[in-house]
Amino acid sequence: MKLHRDRLTWVVYGQLSVYGFFLGAFGPSQSLLRDIQQTSRTVAGLHGTAMASGTIVAGFVIARVLHRFGREKTLWAGILALCIAAVELMFITSIFATLSAAFLSGFGGGFLAMTSTRLLLEHHGKNGNRVFIESAAIAALTSAIGTIIIGTLAGTSIDWRLGFVVIILMSIILRFIDRTNEGEVHVPDPSGPAKGKLPLKFWLALFATVSSIGCEMGTSFWSSSLIQANTGASAANSTFIVTIFFAGMFIGRSIGSVSLQKLSLDNTAFLTLGISVVGYFILWSAHSTPLAYLGLGVIGLGLSVQYPVGVARAVLFAPNLGDVAVGRISIGTGVAVATGPLLLGFLGDHFGVSRGFLMLPAIIAVAFVLVLLSPTRKLV
Repeated sequence: MKLHRDRLTWVVYGQLSVYGFFLGAFGPSQSLLRDIQQTSRTVAGLHGTAMASGTIVAGFVIARVLHRFGREKTLWAGILALCIAAVELMFITSIFATLSAAFLSGFGGGFLAMTSTRLLLEHHGKNGNRVFIESAAIAALTSAIGTIIIGTLAGTSIDWRLGFVVIILMSIILRFIDRTNEGEVHVPDPSGPAKGKLPLKFWLALFATVSSIGCEMGTSFWSSSLIQANTGASAANSTFIVTIFFAGMFIGRSIGSVSLQKLSLDNTAFLTLGISVVGYFILWSAHSTPLAYLGLGVIGLGLSVQYPVGVARAVLFAPNLGDVAVGRISIGTGVAVATGPLLLGFLGDHFGVSRGFLMLPAIIAVAFVLVLLSPTRKLV
């Protein structure tokens, strides 16, 4: 079936790009924030916990919000939350302000990620998985751009936090592009928000996705610290190097959106999980910048499709409970965002960041087993 990307699709791509830029700018900036706030890795890891808390809250309320306001307003509410978070990060340096910004970004990002998931999968039918991964590829590209901008500014006399102004500019431009949209005519279902019990295999698929997201966030937050420790690179340079991680994710998702026409969701998950394990051992053993580049690129390539493929797999097990499913996925994502950076930061403080990173390949192995226990071949 030929893929047609209409204006709705491109607007959603743009909204996810705003979220991608925020993640790319905020995650690797943790080393830079630590220099300003003079905090430990464990305390800095609370930013991941705050972001996760926002995503979890979004997961609990999203079914009701979608029922009451519809998808379009929910998406723009997510954009507004990201813009407020960007303003906080630009102008307030206290730990409380940055934690508040992290919470808002998780809340808004949860609205964007989960609402767009349902919208794109349903709007494009049989091409839904392809479009969903394509949207994730574009978000990964803007994540790489966000990291480049923050890393570049950190190496100059310009305050690197001003890079977050791009969030606001992107949102204004996107709203201007969508100005002629008269909006959806949303009528709340009189029976109330969706509700029901999700099957066991949904939870297995979700836990596999949560494991991968935890690794992705842990890598995004702390790989710059590992590179500093192993190669002696400065905070600014190591932050810039993390760009290759997002570049690998962009390449992997771009390939993944096409490869799904030949590979099943399950086989795609198995292949890319294996690639990510190889990448982690390359990065862990890297004591030079070229090897660090290679390791991060391979990790990005491997983890690239875990989130979109994992979500697509989980939703297949809940065909009549989509809004409930995406809410639970958002909660699971929040748990992953909380535990990944925080646990890795704790291990880094007590055992060294290099030893702490050994936890991530073990988590990938768990994800592999969970995918094996929740096959989707009979559902597609």
